[in-house]
Amino acid sequence: MLSDRLKIAKAGAGPDVMLSRQTLLNCAAFKGYGGGCDGGDPIDVFRYMAKFGLPGEGCLSYTATDHSKYADIGLKACPAGGYCVNCMPVKDKDVCWPVKTPILYTVTAYGRVGEPGGDPAANARAMQAEILARGPIVCSIATPDALVYGYRGGLFDDKNSSTRDDVDHDIEVVGWGEGPAGPFWRIRNSWGELQGAGAC
Repeated sequence: MLSDRLKIAKAGAGPDVMLSRQTLLNCAAFKGYGGGCDGGDPIDVFRYMAKFGLPGEGCLSYTATDHSKYADIGLKACPAGGYCVNCMPVKDKDVCWPVKTPILYTVTAYGRVGEPGGDPAANARAMQAEILARGPIVCSIATPDALVYGYRGGLFDDKNSSTRDDVDHDIEVVGWGEGPAGPFWRIRNSWGELQGAGAC
């Protein structure tokens, strides 16, 4: 969501930037923001970026690992190589080193859209207004088995009416629409073409 908002804010100026998810997984838990592959909340990402910033994915590509690879060898903080590295072939061998001052992207404001347990219609209007004003938002959802194992595209209707107690996943809400069965949200999920592939 933040990478998409960055693209919108830049309006095509400068290079396209995807924020480094791997840097976040490697380093945020050492600062108390989330548990890496063991989970976290969107607020952890916003707070980490507000305080420390994130480099672009050119610093570190996604490897589906987290801070535990450093904690397992006794490190108590994210090493410089866990934040941003550069590599170059030297005598037919890749040599890599930490980048000390990478370009960082930060957030200056973040907050909740709508009210928990509030009027659903008012919350939907607040979500739509935020998307129109600044771009996609992140939303927490329940992921029943029918979604996890059975979804293959199109509209998904939770026939089991999962409740707030079942919420266990975050998605990016990019828009909305009206279908034969009523209104729907258009989302982007992180599971990729093969659900669960590449996850931590």
